[in-house]
Amino acid sequence: MLDGRRSDTAWAWFAPQTSDCAPLDRRAYPSIEFLGRPIAWPDWACRAPDGGIHIDARRTRLDIHLAKEPKAKLEFTWTGNFGARLVARPWLSLIEDLIDEEDGIFTGEVLRGERRVEAWTSLHGRLAPPLLSSDGQVKACPICGDVYSMLKGRTFFASPAARSKPLIVNRSGIFIRRDIFEQREIPTPVGAFKPSWVWLEEGGG
Repeated sequence: MLDGRRSDTAWAWFAPQTSDCAPLDRRAYPSIEFLGRPIAWPDWACRAPDGGIHIDARRTRLDIHLAKEPKAKLEFTWTGNFGARLVARPWLSLIEDLIDEEDGIFTGEVLRGERRVEAWTSLHGRLAPPLLSSDGQVKACPICGDVYSMLKGRTFFASPAARSKPLIVNRSGIFIRRDIFEQREIPTPVGAFKPSWVWLEEGGG
């Protein structure tokens, strides 16, 4: 990746740490074969021509059916195979006013069977600015526009669209703009790494 000029805009990056992912309920979805085994295939899934599976970046709200609920101690976790973000509602309440569907951020229901799991919600960013890195590689899905970044070295945003966003949600995690993060003293959700700063680098990418 090319080096850009660091701007004065930064975000606190919360990435999932827990290995206790929440499995999708295969009974609630059609299935496909992937790497020699059947997996759930939600209507919000996409498969790239090279076989890679991911969340369709064009999708908005993700309603997610789980085979079992996330562990009670967690506040941030993810679903198996697709890495959809699941956030406990008490922690989400700290940033809920930043969620704006017109800005591409959506919440969705989490369900177990026919029952709504009240303590959890899904969080998804539609065509969100991707996290890039100085020595990594980037691959984009030609079907939905999802960007997969193999991160290595210095991480940053390069999309000019990122500058105005107080909240970014992408496949790398949840990003809260620095001024908001510091003013509200937002704690690290259980299940996430301690946050690090990610800067906007103008002219990078």
